[in-house]
Amino acid sequence: MQGNGCTVFNENGDIIYRIDNYEKKRSKEVYLMDLRGKVLFTLQKVQFFGRWEGYKGDGANLKKEKPSFQVTRNGHVTLWNSNNAEAAGCYKLESMAGGKSSSAAIFKIIDSRSGRVVAEAKRKQSSSGVVLGDDVLTLMVEPHVDHSLIIALVTVQPKSPLSSPFLYMTSRRETFTVWMRSLICHTNGCTVYDSNGDVVYRVDNYDQKCRDEVYLMDLRGQVLFIIQKRKSLFFGCWEGYKTMKTGCWSSTCSTNNEKPWFEVKRYCGLLRGYLFCKVRVGHDKYWIERSVRSKSAFRIVDINGDAIAEVNQKQTSSGFLLGEDVLSLKVEPNIDHSFIVALVIVYELINGKM
Repeated sequence: MQGNGCTVFNENGDIIYRIDNYEKKRSKEVYLMDLRGKVLFTLQKVQFFGRWEGYKGDGANLKKEKPSFQVTRNGHVTLWNSNNAEAAGCYKLESMAGGKSSSAAIFKIIDSRSGRVVAEAKRKQSSSGVVLGDDVLTLMVEPHVDHSLIIALVTVQPKSPLSSPFLYMTSRRETFTVWMRSLICHTNGCTVYDSNGDVVYRVDNYDQKCRDEVYLMDLRGQVLFIIQKRKSLFFGCWEGYKTMKTGCWSSTCSTNNEKPWFEVKRYCGLLRGYLFCKVRVGHDKYWIERSVRSKSAFRIVDINGDAIAEVNQKQTSSGFLLGEDVLSLKVEPNIDHSFIVALVIVYELINGKM
């Protein structure tokens, strides 16, 4: 049975570590085990703070124990001594911008004190050079480094399928250009360019404006999010369904019997000088705040009030403002770009601009 989880093989092809999630994805508690089923690490997600904690063993006394390590959502790792009196070390999990290349690293684990790379993951290739699926990785670990600890960190690092599947993120701040038009005959929709000028996301509405259902796609037409409007008594609600498999195109995708990945509700009134929408992703909450000083400017903040993305009217290098349908989107490190673009699309749909 090929359920959700993770299986780790050594260079001889023998299974040495495993995680069995069975039918659950994005579990808040998982167990890293050896081949025989002995639990090596209990991994728990602290939902409010957005971090993961790792406990040695089966975690029978989690309430009394302190974690062996903590991983923040920004990829900072703190290792604790057995007495938990002081930090034994610090690592940094870095998602690499070139991770979509067959030969480039997807992510690295770096010793923050020495700057030494202690582990690196790449996409697995066959002996003939054929790149295997996105869910098959090659992990290289440096000598004198605890393999089980590295596997635990790989499990909870931001791009891990067990942590949050099919993410599009990098370890640095990224800037995108959002043009509120489709490339197909300049019809209604949205086209998103990266900092190199390449198209990375698109929405094609054709001749219809403010549709009740739109598809956020990548350049090739692979659907990443299905965005639907759900009518309610007051202002309505938008729901986003994340596609969890490849080969999902706009003509074949369906949301039947699925729960939305995120939900956006518009609220009436002013909050500290901002018009706002509330975003719910599972137990996590975000806010979309629009400045009353500008019709185009808004930002997306987390529950702590920290901005994870910001949108402004795009300017040229000489400071000349482009049209109101050309926006500059800045996304903070280790934040899923496709999720942020989906929220930008919902916000523009709410305001009747798409």
